Amino acid sequence: MTPRLNPYKAAPEAMKALVALENHVQESGLDHSLIDLVKTRASQINGCAYCIHMHTSEARARGETEERLYLLNAWHESPLYSDRERAALAWTEAVTLVSETHVPDGVYDQARATFLGNRAGQSDDVHCCDQCLEPHCNRLPRGSSDTLEGRGLKSRSKTRGGCSAGTDRRIPMEGEPSEKVARVRLGSYEFKKKGISRFDLRDPYHLAVALTWPQFLAALLALYLSVNIVFATLFWLAPGSVANTRPGSLGDAFFFSIETLATVGYGEMYLATPYGRVVAATEIVCGLAFTAILTGLAFVRFSRPRARLVFAPNPVVAMHNGKPTLMVRIGNGRAAGLSDAKAQLNVLLSETSAEGNLFHRAQELQLERAHIPFFPLFLTLMHVLDEQSPLYGYDSARAIAAKAQVFVLLEARDPTLATTVHDIRNYGPEDIRFGMRYRDAVTTAEDGTPILDLTRIGELEPDVGDRQEQGWTEREEKRE
Repeated sequence: MTPRLNPYKAAPEAMKALVALENHVQESGLDHSLIDLVKTRASQINGCAYCIHMHTSEARARGETEERLYLLNAWHESPLYSDRERAALAWTEAVTLVSETHVPDGVYDQARATFLGNRAGQSDDVHCCDQCLEPHCNRLPRGSSDTLEGRGLKSRSKTRGGCSAGTDRRIPMEGEPSEKVARVRLGSYEFKKKGISRFDLRDPYHLAVALTWPQFLAALLALYLSVNIVFATLFWLAPGSVANTRPGSLGDAFFFSIETLATVGYGEMYLATPYGRVVAATEIVCGLAFTAILTGLAFVRFSRPRARLVFAPNPVVAMHNGKPTLMVRIGNGRAAGLSDAKAQLNVLLSETSAEGNLFHRAQELQLERAHIPFFPLFLTLMHVLDEQSPLYGYDSARAIAAKAQVFVLLEARDPTLATTVHDIRNYGPEDIRFGMRYRDAVTTAEDGTPILDLTRIGELEPDVGDRQEQGWTEREEKRE
């Protein structure tokens, strides 16, 4: 099928609105499998080969079964779909063929009961479906709890007939999204999150634990000085409340506040009025709470376990068993061994659609061995770049063009700490070395003892021939 025009160039503002609606649906909380089925069924009815191919490919990537996709055109007679999916598919068919079906009340009632249900316990996915349900402008009585007035939301302007021009009057217009932006770094990979704050004062515990040590100590000092300044001001506002202080001296009041907060008194300055005793009693309680909270936060920060893993600076793509294989070497940086180690390898690719839009696609890379029972020295994660691999046919230039980001996650149990530790590392496309392989980092002493040199764990050499890697590499069963 030859496209007649590019809608992104012909009507960019309209396409932005459609993309915003699509983003809202994806973030609404609805099951992605349900969204894929609805999109595919609507595309089947509309007879769009491009859309069917795109939506079925997305569904397969998310784990949808071939059988359910094959039978989607006859979902009425198949037992493979849940009641929730049946309600959504019936609603999809009725709305897509609205000129023929006029959306029967039975289909509407079933969809409303399935997705709206009890509004008191309504979740985010119901809000999304609420924008698709109720196609008739006079469906709900004015003033009902289901109307815009009951929800406290803004609506678009209405025409005299009661419906907005081209828009259902019950579709809410949410407030403008927050302009707060948080910059997040994951190794060399950086992205931004809108609508959130990097420092959320509503979650002080998480904030205190997530701060770096310099930030934590600076915040602690600022809080300590602020508390003392507040109570020093209270003492200073009542002259004579503290004996032996210089008249009008805020400095004397400040240092007396420090002594009171720490419940330490040196005898030179003391309380002389009931007002001063009340302020001091309040400050002592605050001091006890401050000390307890500080002790707990310091313990949490000091006791947080760390994996101490040593990642090779560069992944490599070398021949292994006659096939190009992506390899990442990881060493255990502790003297004691780790146990029950589990690894995951994922890739984030940036691709351009046929419409010229840039989108990001993350896929898991199947490992030859993702779990090892004991991790004393090092392991090499291996992913074969065969026909089933998302990186099949990639070279250095194509990896850079696709902005391929490789993410490695390793989780293991530390027997010394009796807890689970983990670490994550990412590599950019320029970090991947094609046609190179790792040098041997393990040598053998005269008495036969293996010696691992962690300083050489990332050393590379040209890939001049197939060679077996040392350590934990492949799974026991043969790769089919």
